[in-house]
Amino acid sequence: MLLNGLYHLLLILSKFSGSFLNIYDKKYPPVVVFVISCNTIKLPFKSHVAMLLHSLIIISVYYIIELSYILEVIMLRTILAITFVTIFLIVSIPIWGILFIVGLFNKHAKDVIGYKCVAWAFGVVAFISGVKYEVHGLENIPKDKAVLYIGNHQSFFDVILGYHICPAVTGFLSKKTFEKVPLLNVWMKMNYCLFLTRTDPRQDLKLIIKAQEFIKQGISMFVFPEGTRSKTGEMAEFHEASFKLSTKTGCPIVPVCFTNTRAVLEAQQPRIKRAHVIVRFLPSIDPNALEGDNKKRIGLYVHDIIEKQLIEDSKLV
Repeated sequence: MLLNGLYHLLLILSKFSGSFLNIYDKKYPPVVVFVISCNTIKLPFKSHVAMLLHSLIIISVYYIIELSYILEVIMLRTILAITFVTIFLIVSIPIWGILFIVGLFNKHAKDVIGYKCVAWAFGVVAFISGVKYEVHGLENIPKDKAVLYIGNHQSFFDVILGYHICPAVTGFLSKKTFEKVPLLNVWMKMNYCLFLTRTDPRQDLKLIIKAQEFIKQGISMFVFPEGTRSKTGEMAEFHEASFKLSTKTGCPIVPVCFTNTRAVLEAQQPRIKRAHVIVRFLPSIDPNALEGDNKKRIGLYVHDIIEKQLIEDSKLV
């Protein structure tokens, strides 16, 4: 707090002296104005070298204070989020044994408890990260059957919020790289997550078939058919193969719109920043009720539905 106060005091002084000499202008970076302003103070410099040293000291102090301010205010959320996830993964190890025992007597109870544990942890991560999220359309999720959630993908926080908000046990199709993350991979496998290679079609086909079996067992699946996070915020095309989970099982498709999640992390990675996010579950789609081109290219059909809603929701953040 002391550094923060000193920072603002020096900045106010630089603005005052700068405006006095008519040099404080938006086209100049603050540090330039700060140095010029401080150099206008009548100090007993005996040479240009002394003035140069004075300028270097001013620049150094400015950036030290600025860095301290960033670490204190902005990076704190990132540090806290990473720390919490690490502690959770370590402390939760004994829960695996408890879930194993529960599963011997009641598999459904084991699934629900395991899912709720991770959903709670992701909720804490969202809270620490300062994510203010609105949820709309939960009533559109069928309660008596498994569904296929289809979402646009902008950020890691799509997964965090999706996991936290989905009301029933849900598995995610994820990247193969997450299978190599210690402790986290155990929780993911326990919660019906599957890891796509994207380089081995045969292996990925086996995983798609396994996901279909999960749906038949009553486990919903969450898929991001773009295949990767958008680097620009714009939606990419959906891979039609993702929708076989619905067409082969007959389960409803629930389109999910994630608006402004990119602003939390990816827009200024690795810093986590507070953001207003909207998560909207759109009315479910019966794949068997579709006709013509909508049935042939169901991915394009769902893509357009989500894209139109994203345009509307973007006006609300």
